[in-house]
Amino acid sequence: ERKLLEQFRSAKGKQAPQALAHTSSHDYTDRQFKALNCIACHDRDETPSLLASLHSQSQPLMQGVPVDDRNKVDQSRPQLTYIGEMLHTNYIEKMLNGTAGDRPRPWLAMRMPAFHSRAKLMAQGLSRQHGMPPSAPKFDKIDTEKSTVGKKLVGSNGGFACNICHADGDTKATAAFEVEGINFDQVARRLRPGYYHRWMENPQSITPTTKMPRYTQNNKSPLPDYNNDAQKQFDAILEYFRSLEK
Repeated sequence: ERKLLEQFRSAKGKQAPQALAHTSSHDYTDRQFKALNCIACHDRDETPSLLASLHSQSQPLMQGVPVDDRNKVDQSRPQLTYIGEMLHTNYIEKMLNGTAGDRPRPWLAMRMPAFHSRAKLMAQGLSRQHGMPPSAPKFDKIDTEKSTVGKKLVGSNGGFACNICHADGDTKATAAFEVEGINFDQVARRLRPGYYHRWMENPQSITPTTKMPRYTQNNKSPLPDYNNDAQKQFDAILEYFRSLEK
């Protein structure tokens, strides 16, 4: 081990000043995740949030407290297990910085705090921890024909009826009760395409407790568009989501 360390020192000695000035976003994020106590509100990997474990004990404290009518029954916070693979880096940074704009889950009574000084490097680190390069969504060159098909596919007439649980811009979800989905106009700015396709193919494989149903299997869709090719149908839906960006 001493011999290997000496070889490393000899090879890297000339770059020592630069090495001392280097900050690893991966390691930085690990330290900040603990320092900011993110696990207090969010599940990650096999570790449940501290808040979830205390809910049953704290429930009596809510007796007599007025409940906002906008709050849905389901008040679970998003898990952070796949966050770096799931979200575009620039969106993670905006969430951590408190500048993301419209809240993706406006029905949650809790509020995400802002961490201005840590946002940029933590966003990069969360992406790097999943082996993902920094990313941002693209909204140019919308395929209008594909987008039109996508719009039909999210509807109830010849589609998957996604609009039952998801709002579509200013159009509210038609029958969302305990669980409401993310508004369609926020999907493309948030999700990396790879994760989007993995989620659409089998949501329960990522979040076993999700209410999102599985519509396809082995890339076969029950709908006839694109010869029942699920991948192409999901591409068309994503193209529609891209067209909604304001």
